[in-house]
Amino acid sequence: MPKIYLASSFQNIPRVIAVSAELESHGNKITTKWWAQDNINIHSEKDDNLNPEKFYQHPACKKIFERDLNGIKECQIFILVAGDIPAKFNGANIELGIAFQLNKALFSIGKLENCALYHPVIKCENIKELNKKIYEWCIYPAIDDSDDQDYEPFDDYPDCIDDEAMY
Repeated sequence: MPKIYLASSFQNIPRVIAVSAELESHGNKITTKWWAQDNINIHSEKDDNLNPEKFYQHPACKKIFERDLNGIKECQIFILVAGDIPAKFNGANIELGIAFQLNKALFSIGKLENCALYHPVIKCENIKELNKKIYEWCIYPAIDDSDDQDYEPFDDYPDCIDDEAMY
C-alpha cells in the first residue's frame, strides 16, 4: 500500500484526522502525523505571538522542518487536504512544492483556490473520489516518456496495491 503524506492547515485538522483514518483503514501508511498531540508543534496560541526572530530560533522549529521534510521524502503520494471553502495555504504550499520537485504523486481533497501552480495536482472532491483516484494511480502509474527511453509496461509499477478489493 502507498505511503502518504497529508498536508493542510491547522484549521483543517479535524478533516485531516478523518482523511487519515479513512486512508489507514484501507492499509495505507501515513508517513508523518504532524497534527497528533504527541508530535512537535510550536504553533500554539502562545507561540504564534513570537516575533519571527524568536520563532525561527525556537528549539522545535528545526525538528518540525526535518520531521515534515522526511515525511515528504518517504511518501509516494502527497495529498493536500483543503476545506469546503477555498482558502490559502502557507506551509502546505511549500510542502507541495517540495513534493512536486521530488516527483511525488500529487492529490488534493476539498476545494482549492484557483491557482495555476495547482495544475499538476489530481483534484478530488471527497474521500470516495480520492480513494478511487489513488487506486487508479497505483494500477496505472504515469510514465514520463519525455526522455525517449523505451519502457516495458509497468517497469516503474508502484508497489502499493496488494488487494484490489481494498478499494
